[in-house]
Amino acid sequence: MKNNIYCSLDEAREEIRKRFENKELKKKVEDYLSNNFIPGLSADEPKAVFAKSVVSPSWGYDFFCVGAKYLGLNPLLAEYTDDLFTGLSEDKLLLSRLSILWNDGTKKKVDIVNYKEYHAKQIPEVRVFSGERLIDFHHNLFKLSQYPASKITDMSKYFKSYGRPKDYYPYYLANFICHGVLFEKFETNPKTHEYKFTKEVAVPVIDFLEEKFGFKPIIVKLYPDNQSKDEDFSLGCYNKNINDFLIDYVSKNNCVIKEF
Repeated sequence: MKNNIYCSLDEAREEIRKRFENKELKKKVEDYLSNNFIPGLSADEPKAVFAKSVVSPSWGYDFFCVGAKYLGLNPLLAEYTDDLFTGLSEDKLLLSRLSILWNDGTKKKVDIVNYKEYHAKQIPEVRVFSGERLIDFHHNLFKLSQYPASKITDMSKYFKSYGRPKDYYPYYLANFICHGVLFEKFETNPKTHEYKFTKEVAVPVIDFLEEKFGFKPIIVKLYPDNQSKDEDFSLGCYNKNINDFLIDYVSKNNCVIKEF
C-alpha cells in the first residue's frame, strides 16, 4: 500500500495557496462537489479541518491548533456524533480511556465509560460514570483548555445522507483538493482493526481523486506511525489545566483506573 498519503506542514501551506488560486482547478472541483461541500467549508476561503467522532482538546487537538496557525488557515472542528461507539476504534477508545499523569509522576489509563453497556450504541447515548453524556464531557473540557473556543460543526447528517463510507468518501476527500487541509491519520498497521478502511476505502479514493483532478487531497498526518508505548500514551494526554481537573474527576466518580 502507498505511504504517500500525507503532506508536510510546509508542503500543505504552499499547496493550499497555489491550488485555491487555481481557478480552473477550483471550478472543476466545485462542479464535482456541487452541493456536497462539508458543512462549514465553502469556496470563499480554505480552512484547516479537524474531524472526529467527538472533538476533544487532547494532544492531537493541540497539534491541530498549532498547525492551522502555521498554515494561516481558520480552523473547522467537525464531528460525526451519530456514529457507533466501539473500543475497536483508536479514536473512540481515546475518548473513553483517558491517559492521565498523576501528581507523583506515574501514568494511568482511566476508563470513564462502561464499554459492555454501550458497545455498538450511538455515541449520543453513551454516558460517562458521572451520568454526563460522553459528548458533553469532552466539549466541557474546552472550557479548561488554553485555546480560544471554536464552533463545533456536527456532520452526521452529511455523512448519513450518503450511507456507506465508500459512497461519501470521494466527495468528503474532494473537499481537500483545494478548499481545505485535513488533519488526519489513516491506520497503516495491518494488525489493527482500522487498517481495512485505509486499504479498501481511503487509499482507493485518494488514487481516484488524484487521477480525476491531477492532485491528491491535502492531508497532514495527525499522529506518527509505529509509536512506542510511551508515545501511544501521549495521544490521550491533555494540558495541565485539564489533566488536573481529570485527576479530581476520577477520584469523585469511581472511574476505573488501570496501571500503564
